[in-house]
Amino acid sequence: MQIVREDFKRSDVVRSKNNLAAIVLSRGKMETKIYVGNLSFSTTEEELKTLFSQAGTVTSVSIIMDKFSGRSRGFGFVEMSTPEETQAAITKFNEYQLGDRALRVNLAKPREERPNKY
Repeated sequence: MQIVREDFKRSDVVRSKNNLAAIVLSRGKMETKIYVGNLSFSTTEEELKTLFSQAGTVTSVSIIMDKFSGRSRGFGFVEMSTPEETQAAITKFNEYQLGDRALRVNLAKPREERPNKY
């Protein structure tokens, strides 16, 4: 299914006829960035890349680190090459047991602007 429209907003959802896949569109561009939560503090970017490669081509992986301790904050982001691979990864790895934790896998939301504290 291909949809080309420039006026889609982030909240617009298009479902396939069989209702198996939901593709969220943002400003006419299909999303490929995935939020991965509930990671063990010892999980590495290489482990995430290897895992998500089972669903398709991984273009980038980043685990968010605490700037003071240098330790993982327990979540990260994986970017896939196509929206179809993104949906396959979300379906395959949400609730997936990695080590002793069940992963939380969703489409990543855009980063919100935060007011300057100073």
